[in-house]
Amino acid sequence: MTSVIERIRQLLAHDTRDLIWLAYVVGIAPWMHRAAGPMHLMWRWQVRRRRQRDFDQRMAQLRARIGQGCLARGGNRVALAQLCPELDETCRAIRRPNEEITLASIDQDGLLLARFEELWPAPRVVAADAFLPRSRFELVVVDRDGWIGVRKDFRGNRIAFVNELEAALDLAAAGCHVPAILGVDFDRPSITFSYINGAVVREALAQAGAPMRDRDVRPDRAALGDRRIQRERREAGRGLVDKVLEPETIARIGQTLLAIHRAGYTVEDVKYGNVIVEVTKTPYFVDWERALPLRQFSRTTAIYLRDRDADQLNQLFGTDLLTAKVLRKFRLPADTAIYSPFYAGAGIWWGTIWNPDFGILRWRHILADHLPVPRGGRILDLGANNGFNALQMLRAGANEVIGVEIDTGAIEQGLFVKRVFEWADNTEYRFSYIHGSHADIGSMNLGRFDLVTAFCTLYYLNSAAMSKTVSDLAQLTDVLVLQCNDERSIERSDPETYRKASLSFNVELVRNNGFPNVTVIERRGSNRPLVIARTR
Repeated sequence: MTSVIERIRQLLAHDTRDLIWLAYVVGIAPWMHRAAGPMHLMWRWQVRRRRQRDFDQRMAQLRARIGQGCLARGGNRVALAQLCPELDETCRAIRRPNEEITLASIDQDGLLLARFEELWPAPRVVAADAFLPRSRFELVVVDRDGWIGVRKDFRGNRIAFVNELEAALDLAAAGCHVPAILGVDFDRPSITFSYINGAVVREALAQAGAPMRDRDVRPDRAALGDRRIQRERREAGRGLVDKVLEPETIARIGQTLLAIHRAGYTVEDVKYGNVIVEVTKTPYFVDWERALPLRQFSRTTAIYLRDRDADQLNQLFGTDLLTAKVLRKFRLPADTAIYSPFYAGAGIWWGTIWNPDFGILRWRHILADHLPVPRGGRILDLGANNGFNALQMLRAGANEVIGVEIDTGAIEQGLFVKRVFEWADNTEYRFSYIHGSHADIGSMNLGRFDLVTAFCTLYYLNSAAMSKTVSDLAQLTDVLVLQCNDERSIERSDPETYRKASLSFNVELVRNNGFPNVTVIERRGSNRPLVIARTR
């Protein structure tokens, strides 16, 4: 083991900025991020106010987008003839281009009051006196050119109209599961969305026995207040949601929310009534008047707002989306080693992040400045361990990294680390593992790579296997980066490993096996130099 004195010497040899960063991460960040909630809410309020002030400009931009024909770009649409041929036959005689025929009204609980005798099977009220008027915006099911739509009338609330239209267009363009827009009336104002042929989760829970409908609130319970009633509904819904939705569907709901976040929006209104599960088990989120674009916030505030959505979804559906609160409580098993300690942001870290030989400080100290990461390129990482370095290369601009790792425990930990950085960066990283030895790389048929890396790992093979592996790699890439280890105080079971890990041995290794052009990077205070080898 490296002595305490040696570790202090290594730390003092670092860039002062690294030491300041380390002090911030360990001593300040955990408390600062916990206490910043009120500030994030204040910035959220400021963004809402600014968006209201920019209303005229946003409205003009939306008119231009609609004028450019963006509504003609498909999306999930349901034909009336598909759901109710008899009603389609009735409407055909009175149908006019781009005009809407009212088929049914939707009440406060989502039940339909039909305007015609024919209607497809859907939760409905039979008599008009049983219809419960909506408290906010009016919803009407319509026929528009043979397609079934739901017209949302904003009752003059132009701010909510612009917010919803803007978010719906952006999310649809990003490929998220949101209803397609069939028509827009800027004067009314109203938006006609494509009808989703499926079940609203709130109604599915109500049919299973949960007290979800407003019409079912007894007069004596109404006196409890809306917050208490909503809390009781959430608790009742959580107890039944696993019975009305399959685990795969619940997982898809979580993935749909992640896709919305990655498309640049926070929902701000996650609830059972705003999730519809289509007949193909595809979940759709609806109601966007409260949604906010994440691009208008700082990174930390955007994380806070995404976490609010995710936390609400976890409470309602039992999903396992990561949040800062979840990660702060998460503990790896006591016997689990973390080879590459890492910092995820928001004051969250695992492992000995102050160790300059591994993980985050190794990246900051030497890899970040000297590793030739190909922007948009494909990388092979041998001995990838928990994937930290692979994910840093993706964060630095690589498009895909494949990690070869023989330890199944390290692979399991790496998949968790991948989720953590995807949460932190609000993106999906193309990082995958191959379970195996890098000695077999020549027979894996992985194609070509823009870069191959092996950080302190190749020297665990015997000398002949090292030579063969490097020779095989010369057929797969033009750039190979090895990290050596000249540290003599490490207790190794095989003394020969000291020689195979040395800088001199590795320089000769790459030169003799297809990589004649060699550059060595050494940093003060480190015994782990880089060898950057090229075929030409």
